[in-house]
Amino acid sequence: TGFSSTNFSYPTWTDQFFGLMDCFGAYPYRDFSYCMQLSVDGPEYINDAGRGAGVTKRCLENFKKAVELLRNGRLPKNVNLTFTLKGTLDNASFQELCDKTKIIEYYKFYEDNFIRPIRELNLDNVNITLGIPNTAVPSPVTVEEGKKFAQLVKMCRELEEENRQHKIF
Repeated sequence: TGFSSTNFSYPTWTDQFFGLMDCFGAYPYRDFSYCMQLSVDGPEYINDAGRGAGVTKRCLENFKKAVELLRNGRLPKNVNLTFTLKGTLDNASFQELCDKTKIIEYYKFYEDNFIRPIRELNLDNVNITLGIPNTAVPSPVTVEEGKKFAQLVKMCRELEEENRQHKIF
């Protein structure tokens, strides 16, 4: 089992990643599992604030390129690949998610740009998961910020229940 983490912002990322997958493909009698953690913090206004201007755009372009390569059979059949989406919210970014509309926008960003394209590939050896956003630590927080984060968690839980009934996303 292999593991790596990236934010997909480097132009050579897909070539390097699929080069590594080719190394696994050189051993067709063995099976490999690989987890690629995608460090993407959410929509551009959140992600670029923490990771730098233009990172989100480059990430999405490279991910689309990776999906196209997967669609064209570039992943060896003996590799089981799981993408794991991981957002890290700092004190400022989690406060951007101040109401249910913003939270829905946040999750739809992941769904539209990452989850749906992978699931539409319908490949048995490629999966994607969305982790629970975490907070950047160590991070000095005030009691008020803690209460706001607790409110975010509460709204996420409510949306989870509402989604079961109304299929919001």
